[in-house]
Amino acid sequence: MSSAQNKLISILLGDARTSAAIISLFLSVWSVYLDDVVNTDGVLYLRTAELLAHGQWQDAFALYKWPFYAFLIAVISQITGLGFEYSAHALNAALTALAVAVFLSLVRELGADRKTLIAAAIVVLLFPGLNRYRAFVIRDAGYIAFYLLALLLFIKDLKGPRPALRLGWVASIFVATLFRIEGFVFLVALPLVRQWLLSTGATARAALLAGSAGAALLILGALGWWSFSGPQLPTAPEWGGLLGDLWHSTTATLSARIDTIAGALHDRYERAFAYAVLLAALCVLLLWEVLVTLTPLYTALAGHAVYRRLVFQDPQIRKIWLQLIALHLLVLAAILIIRLFLTGRFPLALSLTLLLAVPFSLAALYARWQEDRPRGVRRNWVFLLVCILLILTGADGLYRPTGKRHLKEAGLWVKNHTPTQTTLFSNDPLILWYSARSRHERPSGYAWDLVLELARSRRLLQYDYLAVRVKRTQSEQEHSLVEALGKRPVAVFANRKGDKALVFALH
Repeated sequence: MSSAQNKLISILLGDARTSAAIISLFLSVWSVYLDDVVNTDGVLYLRTAELLAHGQWQDAFALYKWPFYAFLIAVISQITGLGFEYSAHALNAALTALAVAVFLSLVRELGADRKTLIAAAIVVLLFPGLNRYRAFVIRDAGYIAFYLLALLLFIKDLKGPRPALRLGWVASIFVATLFRIEGFVFLVALPLVRQWLLSTGATARAALLAGSAGAALLILGALGWWSFSGPQLPTAPEWGGLLGDLWHSTTATLSARIDTIAGALHDRYERAFAYAVLLAALCVLLLWEVLVTLTPLYTALAGHAVYRRLVFQDPQIRKIWLQLIALHLLVLAAILIIRLFLTGRFPLALSLTLLLAVPFSLAALYARWQEDRPRGVRRNWVFLLVCILLILTGADGLYRPTGKRHLKEAGLWVKNHTPTQTTLFSNDPLILWYSARSRHERPSGYAWDLVLELARSRRLLQYDYLAVRVKRTQSEQEHSLVEALGKRPVAVFANRKGDKALVFALH
């Protein structure tokens, strides 16, 4: 490599983690600038933060029983004087920048040279799984940052055991758990994984398996508490009941799905076949969500790195990586079985674990391209194609506006054009949040059937204003609502797709 190229790499790299973290902050600011409308889940966290800031701890826990993220938002708001929404964006930007910096540290710990670190910075900064959620008010940024930090310290501890490192990764995964309850799995599992790797005797490993069974019961109990209990922690005798509730709820939901599938079949083996169909559907959905989040391009690059043995030369580190992937898949499978759906945010931690292999693939493709440059583009096009796909994939992730500005505008119109004591009914939580009405209720939408029923029965007249979200496919419902109220909206807001927010004065 020429001295000019070395100098360029030194300038670009500097401290790669610092440079990548700064770029990450700019990307977060850009994303919020493009789309500054809070997401529906974010309304819940902001309402909880507002309660905590006013010292209403009991109400906050009743509204949301995992309030660490909301507490951080409240603290930042109190310190900086920013509103809760922008405090949340500042917190998420910092946590995402931390996740980016730790990702690069992990890649370096896996044996990356300077070129591979540059590739790692490009890969993680263009990764759509992170970028499409930069403008969201969500807990995932904190969970991912501290999960990656725990993984970094865990690997360092295995290479050179030190009490400080052990305390560091335990504390990091504990903080990750405070952001998302799924972290409890890794809080319990990582010490078991470490002991398994260090143990050699059959007796010690049998004891670890017994410990794993107990840990599984603890994790299931935590899921039961999260799903069915109040904000207070259950007593010891109540844990069994929570496990039973979780079991009955899950089996009842699955049984209902199986009955639906079986009802569509006309065969004497329909029940057994329905089980197979449901299992196959759940597996396909799980793999599909992981693939969509990781993207086909990054999946292919990770597979290339593993197949060519470009990474994980240390067998112990390879085992950890595979075990972490298995744990993530088990967590996602449990969520899928209990809820029967996954969103793109759930596989993010798994995707970033798999993404650790991608920079090594990209660096190897670049080296091969450099060697084969004399052959010309026609015979040396793979790296160039990958670069083009990286840019296109990254650009797609950086520009993903939700198209909900009209809901924010409707809420702000109500806030700015009506007295604070006026009451508002809305079928959309974003309108309620921006209107500063009903802020301390759990955010939820209302079905159109209920809105129309309330309008026809005149029960909406107990409110001063009505603000409804109308999707572009709901023109018939809009017409029925106007007819039932006998009024035209006083304000109409729409997005480019034709979705609307209508505001009615009811008196």
